Amino acid sequence: MKKIKIGTIGNSLVGKTTICRNYLGEKFSTEDLMTVGLDKFIKELEILIGEKTIKTNLLIYDTAGHEKYESIVFNFIKKCDGILLVYAVNSEESFNDISKWINKIREFQHNKDFPIVLIGNKIDLENERVINKEQGEEEAKKHEFAFYETSAKTGENVKEAFQNLIDLVIQYKKDELLNDNRIDDNVTIDGLEKRIDDVIDPKPDECCSSKCSVF
Repeated sequence: MKKIKIGTIGNSLVGKTTICRNYLGEKFSTEDLMTVGLDKFIKELEILIGEKTIKTNLLIYDTAGHEKYESIVFNFIKKCDGILLVYAVNSEESFNDISKWINKIREFQHNKDFPIVLIGNKIDLENERVINKEQGEEEAKKHEFAFYETSAKTGENVKEAFQNLIDLVIQYKKDELLNDNRIDDNVTIDGLEKRIDDVIDPKPDECCSSKCSVF
């Protein structure tokens, strides 16, 4: 089965994980979920290219924003077909760091047409908002990205943002998706996941104590 691989990128606690879970129909949790390394979600999709229907697995790689995992996250970007770049509208720091994330993405994905959608999340926290919609739109326009403000709590614009990215990826890799002879390369992805497992659960002699704490 063909695969479409997309990733979430952005600072910690901007809501990347809850966006993914909302898209997959899971119930919203009020707990802040900090991703450790990399989480993977899978959703089966049927996509239409011209008159041809193709069954695909959508692989969503939810990456950690913590700097401890940046080298792994950035290496993973090489294997992505598209990126959701997320900031939180109640976090000026996460908005200011957009340029940092874009620069890193461009280090590994040089094609100017590489699909990126910018998301301003947590619009349900209107009383805490410090980044207005116009700022997000201007930032997206500067980089020629599609832009959505979303709420993982209410689901507002979450499906629309994902669908826009999926549509962009379909156009970006249309020839690969239509090529029946192509074999998807999972080796590097699996290897990265193993490296992440090693970071999360190091061998006892590599740990500072008998019980490690990631943060």
